[in-house]
Amino acid sequence: MLNAWLIGLGRITYQLEGDKLRLKPCSHIGGVLYANKYVSKRNQIKFSQFIDCNDKAISDFKKFIGSNPLFSEVCFNDFTFNNKILDNNENPDIAIIATSTQSHFDLLTHLIKRQVKKIVIEKPVVQTSSQAKKINKLLKNSSSQLFINYERRRHINYKNLKRQIEEKKWGEVLSYNALFASNQDSLFINELYEGALLHDTTHMLDIVMFLFGEVTKNNFISKKNCHTLLLTHSEISGEIKTIINASYFQFDLRIFFTNAVIEIGNGYFNVRKTVKSKKYSSFHELGNSNSLTKTYSIKENPFTQLYLEVIHSEKGSLHIFEALQNIKILLT
Repeated sequence: MLNAWLIGLGRITYQLEGDKLRLKPCSHIGGVLYANKYVSKRNQIKFSQFIDCNDKAISDFKKFIGSNPLFSEVCFNDFTFNNKILDNNENPDIAIIATSTQSHFDLLTHLIKRQVKKIVIEKPVVQTSSQAKKINKLLKNSSSQLFINYERRRHINYKNLKRQIEEKKWGEVLSYNALFASNQDSLFINELYEGALLHDTTHMLDIVMFLFGEVTKNNFISKKNCHTLLLTHSEISGEIKTIINASYFQFDLRIFFTNAVIEIGNGYFNVRKTVKSKKYSSFHELGNSNSLTKTYSIKENPFTQLYLEVIHSEKGSLHIFEALQNIKILLT
């Protein structure tokens, strides 16, 4: 079995499993437990350390797992860099970083220098451009493999869309526009919060790089409640708009093809194909919206897929360059 440490015992680690509306699994614990069902026993992940710097977080997590025999041999530790508690343990096969972003750089640096073979980390990887450069340099001189939880890359609808783009199913991509909106009150990082751009827009930026490739040029327009990223890829350009202080949560991507418009977001994947216009002779217009949404099995769930990738891959996330570029663009 693969020995794992889980660092950070909060929302994304297990608490989201309590949300009755979310498709399961939707946390690191859930992803590991379900991924284990699809591999041999020797390739299953077994936790040996649960680590958090907050005693209440540890206490709450112990209540959550109860007397579950899957966690009967687990040790709980309060981790700080002052006491170097992890230095007293042998390296795990896998380390999972599910802490707040401000702790990522120190934790990641520590684990990479220890040559921990596989490291799973929440997005964004780090908080500053200089940190991103340092992590990139460390990885080039380390055997550590990094797996980043940008979950939409592993979602069946976005994977199907990428294939359709490559096959030119709807013709050439002309451009795109994207929107993230929420009730957050800050675009940028501050003393209390990392801001909407680093916390959520990072997902949208990652998915457009997944679909359209590396960003070759970028600029932005920023106002009090709205931030617009202007992005150029090798073949096309597009924009991502982030709106804060809205009374709703919205994640929308609209892609303009020569023969259709695709709209994709949380829970939907729709196409509007060109049809003969009913209003003007010799013209075409967009027809009614038709759903391309695919339901997925537990095995196809993005969290399950993340940990199946961790178990089987020998290369880590191939989009590490894009993940680090993501931070630089958002902090420009």
